[in-house]
Amino acid sequence: MNSFLFFQLGMAALVVLLAPLQADSLLPLKNSNFEAGKSGWTDDKGSSEVVADAARKGSGGLRVDDGDVVNYVRVISESVSVIPGKNYRLSVAARQNSGHGANAILWFLDEEGELIPAADDQRLLVGPPEDEDTSWREFSVAGVAPANAVSAQVYIQSNRVAVGVIDFDEIRLEQVD
Repeated sequence: MNSFLFFQLGMAALVVLLAPLQADSLLPLKNSNFEAGKSGWTDDKGSSEVVADAARKGSGGLRVDDGDVVNYVRVISESVSVIPGKNYRLSVAARQNSGHGANAILWFLDEEGELIPAADDQRLLVGPPEDEDTSWREFSVAGVAPANAVSAQVYIQSNRVAVGVIDFDEIRLEQVD
C-alpha cells in the first residue's frame, strides 16, 4: 500500500515539474481555415473570395486576387487576446498562383484597439517570395507582444504596387512561451 502511495506522489510531482514544458498554446482565431467563408474576418476592400480552389485542406481557402497596382486587398481577422511580453508565432499555408506581393501580417493592438506601429524591418509579416514556385508552402514568423498590447489581429494583405493571385489557408496564431 505504501509503495502505491509513493508512486502516486511521484507521478504528481512529475506532472508539476513538466507543466512548464507544455506545448505551444493555439489562440482561438475564428475560422482560421475559411471553412465558414469569411466569417470572423473583415474584407474592408471587398476584393477577396473564399473558394474551394484556394483550399489546401477542407472545402475553402482565401484567394487574394490583386490585379491593381494602385489599390490593395486586405482581409482582417477578429481580435484575440494576448499577454504583453509573451512570444507569438503566426503560421500560414500559402500558394502563389501568379505574380507576387501578398502577405500575412501579425499586428498587435492597444487597449483602444489601435494598431501598435512597428518599424518596417520589425513588422511580423510572412508570405511567398518572388519566385516561380506555385506549390503550397508553410511560412511562419514570431515576435514579442509589446508592453501595451492587449490583443492581436492577422491581416492578409497585398502590396499596393504588386499584382498576383495568392491563396491562404490553415492560419495559426500561437503563444510560444
